[in-house]
Amino acid sequence: MMTAIHRLGGRVGLMALMAGATLIGAGQAPALAAKTIETAMGVVPPIVSRTHTTRATYAVYYWNRITPARGESSEEWSAEFNRGNWHRVETPRDRMIADCAAMKGIDLSLETGQIVSGPAVAKAACGINANRPIRTSEYLGRIDGKLGEFDRVRLTDAGDVRTYDVSSDGVILGVTYANVDKPEAVTLTMASTGLDRALPDSDMFSPESLGRSVVPEQFKAAPKG
Repeated sequence: MMTAIHRLGGRVGLMALMAGATLIGAGQAPALAAKTIETAMGVVPPIVSRTHTTRATYAVYYWNRITPARGESSEEWSAEFNRGNWHRVETPRDRMIADCAAMKGIDLSLETGQIVSGPAVAKAACGINANRPIRTSEYLGRIDGKLGEFDRVRLTDAGDVRTYDVSSDGVILGVTYANVDKPEAVTLTMASTGLDRALPDSDMFSPESLGRSVVPEQFKAAPKG
């Protein structure tokens, strides 16, 4: 998965910021039941791994709110696509493809035209960002959301507190990011606006496909209501 404030360090483009405090998640923020917060020695790693190893076919679309520590807040779309070991990420500024089995990826910056390739791109694109070592993790519970049930986990690295909503087949349905020094202040919220088990384009995982967007126009506009 990728985000938009850090490139490759937090996820390419928009998706690299993700994590946090209060999560809108899969379209809503359900209340957590008692005893949902557990220290995660054996609980969280399989959930994180699920996002890295999924071979499900899906298209998931997000609406994101970015709130930097300095500067004005902004909102934008992003999308992720998966089929077998292939994954694609799009934001208004980046397009990425990755072979998540071989851990090879290509990232195209639409702003500069620069192309970056290598395992760091795949680690950013293929599920929960694996470019940053995790210092602590928590399991926050199983939740029934708008797009189905998911497991919520919180991961803390050197710079961010990241919260992820992960479906049973490894789809990331929602994300928040917050700065580790100020975890109550969310810097990125990614809320899923659509989940499709069919892909909008049959050719979206080749290097040549990075020259065009495959995101339907309806998911590039702010959700209504």
